[in-house]
Amino acid sequence: MQLMLKYKTMNLAIRPMQLTDIKQVKEIEYQAFPTLETSRPFKHELNNAIAKYIIVYELDNDTDVATDAKRDSMLSRGIDSIRRLAFGPPPTKENIVGFASVWFMAGEAHLVTIAVRQANRGFSIGEYLLSTVLDTAIESKAGFATLEVRSSNQAAQALYQKYGFARTGIRKGYYSDTKEDAIIMTTSNLNSGDFKSRFTQLKKQLFNKMALPQ
Repeated sequence: MQLMLKYKTMNLAIRPMQLTDIKQVKEIEYQAFPTLETSRPFKHELNNAIAKYIIVYELDNDTDVATDAKRDSMLSRGIDSIRRLAFGPPPTKENIVGFASVWFMAGEAHLVTIAVRQANRGFSIGEYLLSTVLDTAIESKAGFATLEVRSSNQAAQALYQKYGFARTGIRKGYYSDTKEDAIIMTTSNLNSGDFKSRFTQLKKQLFNKMALPQ
């Protein structure tokens, strides 16, 4: 999965998360959830068969075809292999601006996290990640999607409602850092005609706003 787009002054792309992304993803996680006591074990979860992690990153404007060809040459691959053996994989060069994670269990897509780098908020990146998660859930034949959201996070609840999530329950004191309640939100059948029709329209509106290819 890799989709390129241009939005305002940013050249963006989306792809699955890699080990070399973890440092930046942890930075974004801390900015989004500063009261969390421990970070998520990303390295372990990247090997979890039921978990999917997606990142949005900013492309380097200096990247060109010649650079890509050089990187793919046999010599470059050989040097990279030696470096990996000595030092481990190098950190990603891209500026990651947001990430999302979702678990697939028993016909359910459980949205675990959506987070956007503080400096890149206000560009609909969170909404784009949500749209991508729902697309992934539909492609994976999940029957519905569900999530927990802090009771105080009205903006997130409004976004989820826009995409067909409805409040279905509450978990008292769910968040260990603040003892805040979690609102459980769940979609209707992801494969129903009504859901797909509404989702298609929302994606069209989002893609037009972000100048995404449709």
